[in-house]
Amino acid sequence: MATPNWPATLPQAGSLGGAGTLQSNVISFQPEVGPSIDRRRASIVQRTHEIELANVTAAQYADFVEFFDVTLFSGVLAFNWVNPMTGAASKVKIVQRQGENAYREERITPDIYKLSFTIMLVR
Repeated sequence: MATPNWPATLPQAGSLGGAGTLQSNVISFQPEVGPSIDRRRASIVQRTHEIELANVTAAQYADFVEFFDVTLFSGVLAFNWVNPMTGAASKVKIVQRQGENAYREERITPDIYKLSFTIMLVR
């Protein structure tokens, strides 16, 4: 199955502000004596970015819900988008932490919505 693309009808990451974070890649063990023993957790460091789509129209909201529910199989699949920090083409996935919702939706007016979610860059 080919990796789907972010819908062209929705705001593009390059036009959004963004904030990202680097996940910790260090595991520390404390022996009975001496300094801690540290090692890398993995060879790839994951980066996450908080995405907020403000002023989304009702049609764009419907496109996002369709994309998430149908195309991404409720957020299971990764998709092609743009890294919000660098503008480079990237493969990303919407982060779904156990016990939390995949995205937040807010209705601002009858025709304007706000969507927010976290993406992780997938290599």
